[in-house]
Parts: sequence; C-alpha cells; structure tokens
Amino acid sequence: MDGVDPRSAEREAGELYRDSPWPIRREIAVTHEAWLEHVASPGTWWSGAERVEFVGALWAALDDSDERPPWHVPQPPHGALLPAAAHAMAYRLARHAHTATAAWYEATVDALGRGPAAFVELAALASTGCSVAAFGPALGIERPELLAPRPGEPTRTAPPLVDAGMNWVPVVPPADERAAVVQATSAVPAEFAMVWRLGGVQYMPLEEMVNLAWRRPGSPFDRRQLELVATRLSAERECFY
Repeated sequence: MDGVDPRSAEREAGELYRDSPWPIRREIAVTHEAWLEHVASPGTWWSGAERVEFVGALWAALDDSDERPPWHVPQPPHGALLPAAAHAMAYRLARHAHTATAAWYEATVDALGRGPAAFVELAALASTGCSVAAFGPALGIERPELLAPRPGEPTRTAPPLVDAGMNWVPVVPPADERAAVVQATSAVPAEFAMVWRLGGVQYMPLEEMVNLAWRRPGSPFDRRQLELVATRLSAERECFY
C-alpha cells in the first residue's frame, strides 16, 4: 500500500524491536519479550532478583573489553544476592564456555549450594541470555533492557531425575534416548520450555528436528543451508555439540 512501511506489519505486535531498520518476524519479538518476563520471574531454584542479577552478570561479561582468563571471578556488585560462584559461572559461560569441564561443573554445583538442577537453571539462562543479547546488536539495534525482578519465591519443585551418560547433569528419564543437547535442560522443565521456545523461532521447532526437508515458511534457507550456518558457527565458537 502506498505510504505504508512494508515492515510495519512485522513489528506491530512485538514492540521490542519496533525501531529496527530490518524486518523482524513478529514471533521473534514476542518470544524475546516473553523471555525478559521469564528471567525476571521467580524460577525453580532461584528468585527473580537472583535470575536478573545472573543475566546482568552474563551480559556484563559479554561486554567486557578485557580478555580475562576462564577462571576469572568478577567482583559482585554491592548488595549482590548470588554467591561469587554464580558470577564466575556467568563469566565463564559468556566468554569461555568451551573450557568447561566435568570437574568445573562439579565444583560449581558444590559452590552454588543448591544442587545440580539449580546449576541447570543458570546454565539455561546463560544459553538463552547470550542468544537474546547478541540478536539486537547483530542487526545494529540496541539490546533490550532487563526487567525489574518480580516478587515471589522459587517453586523448588523438580521432576524425578536420573543420571545420564551423554550429559554431566541429571535429566528427566529415560536418559540418553534423545540428543544430549535436547535432554540437557530437562531437569528444570520451565527452562527446558523456554530454551526450545526460543529455539523454535530462532532455529527450528523441536518437533521438526527429525524432518530433514523442513523449511520455515518464507525462509530463503532450506534445512541443509541452515545446518551449514549452524555448524560453522559452532566450530568458530568451539561449541561442544
């Protein structure tokens, strides 16, 4: 239509990226808005304030202009709620995730003091947090701001868990019948759901993983091209998977 920005319909429902010079799918903006609310809300093992503090530390690590070693422990801000181990975890996963080892995982779980599932919750926030943090700047627009923490206590409820051969962390049974990357966050169902909600709009829906002919409607990439980009990025970033 004359006089109408053809990109505007892409941004009507998702206010988050309304100033983007590029068209952004509505489902991405809406999901990123839901993620920001998710972070600020009480989780399973950590409060909303603790979760916001952790993602804030993660983003600060991403923005750190100094190349510090993987074992760097950032100085927690005055009045920090999280233990130093959580800030160290945020830094390592933001800048040196490829250096994580089983020994580091076990030591971090001990230092956090809330069990393996609490580690999984933070690891999931790190994974999704890096994704959302990089999205806007990659398009030349500002990163969204974190929301104020919502009141309330963590649920502290967990499904039955079992040890896995393909993951260091415990998972929902049956173990090792799905890919390691799929079962990795299953110990915390709310985080599992958000990881794959984001994955569904930024990569592909979980249920389409086995469909080698899948293509997102309107996308210029077929499944092979999508995986080529994904594997190249994984190699460049020394991704475990």
